[in-house]
Amino acid sequence: MDLKNKQKVFLIGAPKSGTTSLHYLINYHPNICLSKYKETRFFLDDELFSEGVNFFYNKYFDKSALSEKIQYIGESTPAYLGNAHIVAKRIQETFKNDDLKFIVILRNPTDRAWSNYLHRKVNLVELKSFREAVDEDINGLRDGKPIFHRYFSCGLYSIQLKAWFKCFSPSKFLILFYDELKDETKLLEKIFDFLKIPPIGRLEFTKKLNVSSQPRSLYLSSLVRNSGLGKLFRKIVPKHKQHMVRTFVRKLIKKKARFREEMPKELRDYMVRLYKSEILNLEELLSRDLSEWK
Repeated sequence: MDLKNKQKVFLIGAPKSGTTSLHYLINYHPNICLSKYKETRFFLDDELFSEGVNFFYNKYFDKSALSEKIQYIGESTPAYLGNAHIVAKRIQETFKNDDLKFIVILRNPTDRAWSNYLHRKVNLVELKSFREAVDEDINGLRDGKPIFHRYFSCGLYSIQLKAWFKCFSPSKFLILFYDELKDETKLLEKIFDFLKIPPIGRLEFTKKLNVSSQPRSLYLSSLVRNSGLGKLFRKIVPKHKQHMVRTFVRKLIKKKARFREEMPKELRDYMVRLYKSEILNLEELLSRDLSEWK
């Protein structure tokens, strides 16, 4: 399938900042065709990327992307933001002369870190306390691990954006903020204006996506994660579909949380202190007041 003539848009992060909702909202536009499922990780995963751009087109998009009315194709992988050293260069060399656009949505880094931690804790993959995990990250003990495992580092937005700006002009980026999701119509108008495509009518989009959850059964969740089924899963499920299948299985074994565990004040104060200089740097980079994050 030849999609070379389509403009490209990438929703690159940040993790736990509303990218799931934004992916499906954007995809409502008749001139946009995003990947069949979120988080392809194509430009981050060495094995997938080695398959080449035609693999990207054929495995992640259906034939509707060929329609003349489709102006943009794209995908959403929030881990891209913190991996510019890999992803930005790969996108740059793959689409050398294409008109590329990038959308970033940022969340208060303290809230983002806590949400990130709870997500991994409820999936039984984070066994340390929040403070222990953050201190490991700060002291370099989580270096080399996926960005989603590094709760503090994942919120260093100014450093991550500067790395992307080395490869692409800042004018190619639309920087959004988590609170803007409260008014979806206004948010979409801003996005479609950035992409230079006509607006669409008001969306009745009420389903909340990627909300906090808890295991239906700790035993079942632990069994799925630790029984050796993972090795079998990796053998029989094609690499490009593994993330989608994992997401589906997690939904089956989890239920919506009855309550959200609040972040203790002492931990919040600790994180606010840690992020103080980062937020100042981000304010300068984006020319925006972020007092509400301090």
